[in-house]
Amino acid sequence: DVYKRQEYPASISNFVNTFISYAPGARLSWSVINRGDSSILFSNSGIPPYHPNDSYGGVIEYNFSNNQVTIFDTTNSVLDGLGGVLYPDIADSYMTIHQIKHDINGNSWVVNPYAENSNNILAIYNNDNEWSHVQAPDHISFLPHEIAFNRDNTVWVGFRNFPGFSNGGIKILSYGDIDSKFDDVWVEIDNLSELPNLVGVSVWSIEFSKIEDQDLCWVLTSDGVLGYIV
Repeated sequence: DVYKRQEYPASISNFVNTFISYAPGARLSWSVINRGDSSILFSNSGIPPYHPNDSYGGVIEYNFSNNQVTIFDTTNSVLDGLGGVLYPDIADSYMTIHQIKHDINGNSWVVNPYAENSNNILAIYNNDNEWSHVQAPDHISFLPHEIAFNRDNTVWVGFRNFPGFSNGGIKILSYGDIDSKFDDVWVEIDNLSELPNLVGVSVWSIEFSKIEDQDLCWVLTSDGVLGYIV
């Protein structure tokens, strides 16, 4: 026993906590990702965009090398929120933020449901710290839930089903220059009706894997996990 303790000595790790100055939202935070070597980006869901001390925002960036906090809200149309579509008496741009995810080039994609003013359901924070956006293909796609990146420069977006507001299922975006919305194309899925359990259902999560050079799309719905050969 003594020999083992000497060969594998006990180690001590220090936990350091830091208080970040921002107002937490009313909903659960969905995602946190690293951004570069010294920053993180995380969602802050369920919050209006305005406050006297500017501490209210839907996406927070924290640089732990200099303790700088950057808060993103509807300023300059970076994010969007309620605009009187689902609830006619609520148009305060109340922000709901779901997933934040990197693409293969390290750009940060923010899933922004309830984007009722602009219909910009995806906000992209590029490596030059500039924002661009992707508009929904129609006016019944207000509830994107998660995204997944395929290797052919397509983004697969899973939607929650809410009749008259969001028709659920999966929609596929083919993109070129992320800084321009003019080359974004929402791809028609010709055999959508042949895909079991994906028409008019809520897609809660989506991800890709690869088996022997074959891409598989894994989809989580209320019926369970489904796998599709792409």
